[in-house]
Amino acid sequence: MSKPYHSVEVSNVSKSYGDVVALSHATLKIGTGQIFGVIGPNGSGKSTMLKLIASVLQPDSGDVRVLGLDCRTDYLEVRKAVGFVPEDSVMYQSLTSREFLSLISSIYDIGDDTFNKRLEALSQALDCTSVLDELIGSLSFGNKQKISIISALIHDPELIVLDEPTKGLDPRSFRIFKDMLAMMASNGKTIILSTHVMEIAEELCQRVCIIYKGEILAEDAVSALLSRGGARRSLERAFLDLTGESGLENIPQRVWEAFR
Repeated sequence: MSKPYHSVEVSNVSKSYGDVVALSHATLKIGTGQIFGVIGPNGSGKSTMLKLIASVLQPDSGDVRVLGLDCRTDYLEVRKAVGFVPEDSVMYQSLTSREFLSLISSIYDIGDDTFNKRLEALSQALDCTSVLDELIGSLSFGNKQKISIISALIHDPELIVLDEPTKGLDPRSFRIFKDMLAMMASNGKTIILSTHVMEIAEELCQRVCIIYKGEILAEDAVSALLSRGGARRSLERAFLDLTGESGLENIPQRVWEAFR
């Protein structure tokens, strides 16, 4: 079966938590075999968008299709095909990392030989082999993040959804992880990455959407966003211009003066 041209199709989706609107009439298509960035400030709706795509949440209205599957009716199949790293991973604190990852492997029906081979490769790449037999509850934030990343990749998913995945990673692991994502995308995997760090999106992503206060303000190739207005600029500047948050240069001076 051939892969769909679009790994993800979000059609007129809205989602609220009580009176708080997290997403409003969002529409988005994400092509197969690319690293796609979802960028915006904290509270903009990024995590909600990723949870909808991972079929962890259901929309109040609109439709989400992932790998040709309807997230409302085929959510179990979607979850099998997706690797998801949430912003705040929930893992069994009383299990060792190896026990937790073995549990994940059994859920996806991965054979022991395949599991051990993948675990060795991933743990060595992310430099966390030494903590595999330690309790998750005793790990540093950075090592917990590495175990969460491994748990999302161990079943070789077609779509990888990453919510602020680089938080807590040391420079070596960060570099290798970025190279791993690029290699996966070049081999046909689709990666969706949320971040509020513009430099990460600019370096890694081919296309991005900018979310602000629950609305998608723009969706385009990174190169196109950087060249809007005729002159190359940073993704940070493009984001500030689109959200109407430019002209921030005087704020640090006002803060400084308040302390004098």
